[in-house]
Amino acid sequence: MYRKQSRLDSDSPTLQAGVLPFYAIDRSTGYISEPYLWPFLGYVDRTEPYVYHARHYLWPLWVQGRGDQRRINRWAPFYAHSTIKGHDKTWAMWPLWRQASWKDQALLHERRQLLYLIYHETKQSSLTNPDAPSASKVHLWPFFTAWNNGAGRKQFQTLSPLEVFLPFQERTRQLWSPLFSVYRFNQTSPGETRHSVLWDAFTWARSEESDRREIHLGPLVGFISDPEQERIGFLPAYSV
Repeated sequence: MYRKQSRLDSDSPTLQAGVLPFYAIDRSTGYISEPYLWPFLGYVDRTEPYVYHARHYLWPLWVQGRGDQRRINRWAPFYAHSTIKGHDKTWAMWPLWRQASWKDQALLHERRQLLYLIYHETKQSSLTNPDAPSASKVHLWPFFTAWNNGAGRKQFQTLSPLEVFLPFQERTRQLWSPLFSVYRFNQTSPGETRHSVLWDAFTWARSEESDRREIHLGPLVGFISDPEQERIGFLPAYSV
């Protein structure tokens, strides 16, 4: 049992009292929360500084809430949907499937996940220009990662066991990810492509702008063709 009152000399006194786990109350100006048989039943009513009303049936698993800045419909682990300050999030059969969307300045961000990392897709779209191509990155762990910046640059790699764990560590990703690259495709711009197999043991590249083609079998054989020349090389020291 407990009872606490504070700020009695102000215009917004507070009260906290309870006989746990049977009943509790937390009350202040514009806010009241009363759980019964905690954590099974309870409610929250807030009118200041924002409006929010919620009912708890098995907090925090089963919650229904509505307000100015948030909406919550949670029946965990089966289904949960919430919108909090523009961040929309949905769970289905937690932790099986999760998707979320939010806005950041002029961009719409979307994310979809299967078991957190088995399948992980992120997408960015322009809010000011809906017809503009979107940027995306897709991981199917540990099999491949595909990346498209929406402006002509594309990458694809298999195998890819590290990429999903290093979304914001670009330098570390560039150092370690190539160790697992059985096959890698890179497009710096439309028509400028390069393929690599078995850690550059076999590569071929093409540039449509300069009409140039290159094929290399490690350091053993090389072939280069462009409008000015056509060359075949055998070992580094000899070419015809």
